[in-house]
Amino acid sequence: MAISGAPLPPGYTQNPDGTITLPNGQIAGSPAGQSNNGAPSPSQTAESTDWFSSHPPPSTFDAPPAPYTGSFDPLAGQPGSYTPTAAPAPYVPIQWTGGDYTTLAKPDWLQQPFTAPTAEQVRATPGYDFTVATGVKAADAGAFASGSGLSGGQAKALTRFGQNLGETYYNSAFNQALAGRQQNVGEFNTDTNNAYRQYQTRYGVFNDTRNANFQAANLNENAWAQGNQFGLQANQQAQNAYSTAAQLTENAQRNRYGAYVDQNNATRQAGLDWWSQLQDQIKNGLTSASIAKPPA
Repeated sequence: MAISGAPLPPGYTQNPDGTITLPNGQIAGSPAGQSNNGAPSPSQTAESTDWFSSHPPPSTFDAPPAPYTGSFDPLAGQPGSYTPTAAPAPYVPIQWTGGDYTTLAKPDWLQQPFTAPTAEQVRATPGYDFTVATGVKAADAGAFASGSGLSGGQAKALTRFGQNLGETYYNSAFNQALAGRQQNVGEFNTDTNNAYRQYQTRYGVFNDTRNANFQAANLNENAWAQGNQFGLQANQQAQNAYSTAAQLTENAQRNRYGAYVDQNNATRQAGLDWWSQLQDQIKNGLTSASIAKPPA
């Protein structure tokens, strides 16, 4: 019986009846010393045929391995890149709209130097004429009563009276005018100080508000920067974890493929070893021993 798909080694001849003639002339499966010149017995022919029927070439000999059914799929769930949050609007400081401080304008009458009252102003003082008339009348009455009504002494007495009265009224008028001037100046100075303090108060409130806004803007910007930093770090950690898991997955897939290749190589090598032993049997005519075929 012919061996399908397996060429015979050099020096071996396949006979028409399916038997094999070895290089030494012996028919495979025949008793030792019997050559092809003697006709083989039917039992020898059947033995040879049965032996080769039970020892076909291995199915994996020179045959490609079965397709690899595994897959090299990347690990799902890869995190995307981190998208930072939008930056807060730039800080724009508020502007002072109160202008510069302007000193209160001094009234025109307060800008003029102090002027002492005149004699006419003193005589125009209410009650002045009445006081003079009353005093003169009283002095005259006393003088006439003493018999010196028209004397020079009376004239001097009236002069002294007028001088004393005028001096008294003038001092009083002068002091009143000066006190009024001083009061007016004091009131103006008070108004000026009050206006300046009010300006300072308004500017202080503005400055405090501006500083508070600046600090709030700094806090907001720092919080934004820290939030983005934390987000970037968390995303990087997720990327690293995914890369590690993806590498482990790829290694596992490669290990499975390596085991598949090793298994196919082992199967092929086992077939080749079995076929080599079979060739040795044919060459040596050792058909009485049976070699178990390796599993495919």
